Amino acid sequence: MNSNEMRQKFYNALSDLLKNKREDNRSCLNKEEYTLRLQEVKIAKEKEITLREAAGLGLFINISKFDFQFCNMPHFRLETNVPKSKVTPELLKKLSAAVAKTLGKPESYVVVTVVPDQLMTWGGDDKPCGTATLMSIGCLGVEQNKKHAAVLYPLLKKELGIPDDRLYITFSDQSTSNVGYTGTTFQTILG
Repeated sequence: MNSNEMRQKFYNALSDLLKNKREDNRSCLNKEEYTLRLQEVKIAKEKEITLREAAGLGLFINISKFDFQFCNMPHFRLETNVPKSKVTPELLKKLSAAVAKTLGKPESYVVVTVVPDQLMTWGGDDKPCGTATLMSIGCLGVEQNKKHAAVLYPLLKKELGIPDDRLYITFSDQSTSNVGYTGTTFQTILG
């Protein structure tokens, strides 16, 4: 993927994110702010500028207020002693959708990995248990992680039978320079 294709993917994901945040009413954007953000995306796209350049021009000035994180790869990885037969394509799709929704990121960037049939014990017995990691560039933090946990634990309990008290989830907030993609890092891609 060349830089123009990557830039286009960035703008598409940014537009989708803005639309999703508005539709979900998950941000403080009122109609005027939402319209302004979309106009800024259009200006950035027309001028072929990066997020950093846009910020330098005063575009996306309230980016931290709305906690926008763009075009980056959330990864949810679960290692469990649950048998492979319970890990279906439908489960992976449910997890992918849940991760995208809770993080407020486009699902097209979400990666879900479930590693079943692990030799694991919890408290000395081998009843269903697991360890998981949710990695993201941004959208993680003290209060946000509570929200993510409230989404993921019930889903894993319902679908895989892993009780809440037999699963650890580690939340890993990575910087753009620590996540590679298409032969470079997100720091390079996002500017």
